[in-house]
Formats: sequence, C-alpha cells, structure tokens
Amino acid sequence: MWGALAVSYVAAAAVSLRWSLIHAGVSALWLPGGLALAILYRFGLALWPGVAVGEFAVQLWLGVPPLAAGALAGGSTIGLLFATYLTRALVSGESPFDHVADLYKFIAAALLATPVGALIGAVGLSLSGAVDWSEFGPIAWNWWLGDAMGILVGAPFLLVWMERPQRFEAFYVLEGASLLLVAMLVGEVVFGGWLPTRALNYPLAFVPLPVFIWAALRFGLRGSASTCLIVAVLAASGTKMGYGPFARGSATESLLLLQVFIAISAATALSLAVVVIERTRTETALSQEKAFAERLVDTAPVIVLLLDLHGRIRHVNRYLEQMSGYRRDELLGADWFASFVPPQQRERTRAAFTQALEAEQSRGSVSAIVTRGGRERDIEWHNTLLRDAEGQVTELLAVGQDITERHRAERELHAHHLRLEELVRERTEELASTNEKLAGEIAERELVARELGESERRLLEAQRIARLGSWEWEVSSGVWRCSEELRRILALESDAVPENREEFLACVHEADRAEVGAVLERLVQEGGSFLLEHRLVGADGGERVVQH
Repeated sequence: MWGALAVSYVAAAAVSLRWSLIHAGVSALWLPGGLALAILYRFGLALWPGVAVGEFAVQLWLGVPPLAAGALAGGSTIGLLFATYLTRALVSGESPFDHVADLYKFIAAALLATPVGALIGAVGLSLSGAVDWSEFGPIAWNWWLGDAMGILVGAPFLLVWMERPQRFEAFYVLEGASLLLVAMLVGEVVFGGWLPTRALNYPLAFVPLPVFIWAALRFGLRGSASTCLIVAVLAASGTKMGYGPFARGSATESLLLLQVFIAISAATALSLAVVVIERTRTETALSQEKAFAERLVDTAPVIVLLLDLHGRIRHVNRYLEQMSGYRRDELLGADWFASFVPPQQRERTRAAFTQALEAEQSRGSVSAIVTRGGRERDIEWHNTLLRDAEGQVTELLAVGQDITERHRAERELHAHHLRLEELVRERTEELASTNEKLAGEIAERELVARELGESERRLLEAQRIARLGSWEWEVSSGVWRCSEELRRILALESDAVPENREEFLACVHEADRAEVGAVLERLVQEGGSFLLEHRLVGADGGERVVQH
C-alpha cells in the first residue's frame, strides 16, 4: 500500500510545485504533506516508506543530487511522522474534528511539527548549492508555511471524505454541486483575473467567507473542507499568475499574504463546521433527552402539571388527560382553579398556590380536583419552582398522586377498626358479666362444699359416737369404700381397708359369709333394701356383731 502512497505523493507534488513563488522546490501550498498526514493518521505510521520514496522521487525530479535528495526525503518524512504522532497524542478522540478543542490541537500540531522538515530541507538545498545561504531564512520560512498550509487544507479534506460514506437525497446532491460551483466561481472572480484590470488587486479576500458559512451550515466538515481546498488552490494559482488581492511586487510578500489567508480561511471554515456539528450533536442529544423525558412523564402514573404565575396551565401529561376526561388542547392555557378545583375550595387552593410560589419546594399538600364527569379525586401534591437564567420564578411544576383509593381504604380501615373496638368492648362486657356469674357460682359451690364437708364431719362424728360404720360398693367398677368408723370397728390399719367385695367378705365371720354373700348378690340382681345381722372378725381376732 505504501507504493500507492508514493505514487500519489508524487502526483500531488507535481500539482503543488506549480505554485512555487520563490524557489522551484518550495510550494506555497504543499498538498503532499496533507496527503501523507491523512494516510499515516488513518492507516498507521507503518506506511512511512511511501512518504520517503515519494519525496525522494520528487527531489530527483527537481534535479537535486541523490545524496541531498535522500537527506531531504528523510527530513520531510521525519517531519510528517512527527506531525502525525503529535496529532495523535494531542487529539482525544478518533477524529481531530469531533470537537473544536481537537481541531485547534490539529492546527497546532501542523504548525509546530512542520518546521522540522522545513529546516532540514532548507539546509539540504543550501548545502547542495541549489540556493545561496543568504536565502536560507526565506526558504525555510516559506517551506514551513507551505507544508503547514498543505496539511491544514489537504489533510481535513481527505480525512473527512475517507469516513463512512453517507446517502444523500437528490436535492442535497444538487445543492452540494451548486456549492462547489459557487466556490469555484468566487475563487475565479477573486483570484483568477476575471475582474477588470483596475480591480485585480482590490482587497476582496473576504468574499469567500459566505461560501464557507454556507458550506459549514448545510454540509458540515465535508462541505467546509471541500470549499476550503477549492478556494486555496485557486488563490495559490491566481497569486502565482499575478492576480488577486495577494499579488504584490515582492514574491516573498505575496507568498506570506497568501499563506496567511489560507491558514485563516482553513481555520475559520473548519472551526465553523465543527461548531455547527457540535451544536447539532448537542441539539440531537437534547432532543432525545426531551423525547425520553416526555415519554417518561406520559408513562408515569402521576399527574405532571406546569402552571404559570397566574395559575394557567402550560403543560399536562397523558395521565391527567385520562383521569380528567379532558384533551390536552382543551387544557392548555386554561385556568387551573376554575377548571379543576371544587368551588368551595378555590379560595383556599389559590392561597396555597400563592404560598407555594414563595417556597422553593412544597410537599405533601392534599386537595381535591373535579373531573369532567363531576367525580372528585383526592390528590397529594409535590411542587417545585422553575426559574429563568436570572433566577426569577417563571413557572411552578406540580406532581400529583391520586390518593382517592388510598383515602377510601383508610376510611374503610378506620371504620373496621371502630367496629373491632366495638366488638371488643361488647365481648369484654360479656366476659365481665360471665366472670361475675362464674365467680358467683364458684362462691356458691365453695359454700356447698364447705357445708358438705361440715356435714361429712358431723356424720363421721355421729358415726364415731354411735359406733356406726358405713360402706359403699360401686358394682360397675367393683370398688369398695369403707368409712373411718368401720375401719376402727374392724381394728384395721388405714392401708388395710377392704377395696373390693371379696376383701370385705373376708372380714365376715366364716359361718355368716355365705349368707352375706347371697344377700349382696340378690341386692345386685333385684335391688331394694335389706336388714341383716351378722358377725365381723377384726384384725385383732375379735368378733363384732353388726346389723345392716
């Protein structure tokens, strides 16, 4: 690929050398420099052999000895490599034309790096005898500016057109062709000798400025770089032929004025284009953010309302339209209080609005609004003030949340709470009454128990005095219970008391046992009562006659 770069370099040099004013090898506009920097910047520094070979071929073509040609080629290559490296180091993004600051860094790199090649070239020409040492200063000066102008004009043109191609509409293409045609016509008129002889040297350098503005506003960097290149080429050609406002008696003066014009034109046209691009980029970003904010506002399930200082509606979101039943075009410009606030609350709500205009923010105020269908909705408002650049309050932004259902739920919850409290009170009273009754029953039972205990005590005492014993027999379970007096009659220990019928019959005298057993069996089978006298044998062996 560097071979193609070398061939292109030589072709560009052949064109640029036509604009040499003070020396055949020093051009007022050295386009090969712009070509080389654009290729090296875009495709990498590894293509530097193409620059070296191309410059070496150009110097040989100009008749410079091979050794000196090699030195000049080396100096030019080093200068362009340094310019490319410096541009890459200074520019923050991928392109040096994304921001105005990057553009100025690119211009600074072009001006600061090209003196290297210019000094080496001037020294080479002087050492080879092609120029006298007395001309070293003007040669080095104009070589430097020629290389710098070539970079300022040629590199942007190539870099912006090497970017991804765009599809243009037919009208846009037609307007672009008209722009290029107008640029060429203006260049020929100002620098091509189309004016009458007496007007050839008029100060008309400002005439291309409207063309640069047109190009920047409508076509951006590509338009600015293209028109700048056209005007620079025509200015260099016209000045070479003695036409235009920069044609002076001194070639050095003409060259200096021409190069200053090219530098100012390139810087102005490119700066204007980059500013327009930045502004367009900013407007696009703001437009996208605005669209996002509008979608967010219209999607949010809250009221978003903008009021001016008189309470007139400036903006509403879709949620308010859906809630209220009004269309947006019906609401814009309408009085908020007359349209939405219930009549009995308008005075109080207007006073709250006036108070809100004096506070930076207000939160949590609740008021009612009336929909188109006459339904009232409770809204909780959060307000903030909007100010202009001078800090004056211009509008009030209100965000409202519909809390009607929440209020209804709170009322239902409160009513339910009251009902629960009533139920609790009723149940408490019932429990208190039940407790009183239970306490009375308990007291009564305790009294009966005490009386029963006293009766049992008296019975036991009476049995003891009368030496009467008693027993109980639960036929179903077989359990046999004896009174304390019967235990004493039998002279039994407390743990030896009969617990069933068999143990009781064992205490009956053997001669009476069968008869007592038969009576008990008959009692179980037939019921009733009986009178029986028999003997019991105590634990001490003594016999006791008892009567049942």
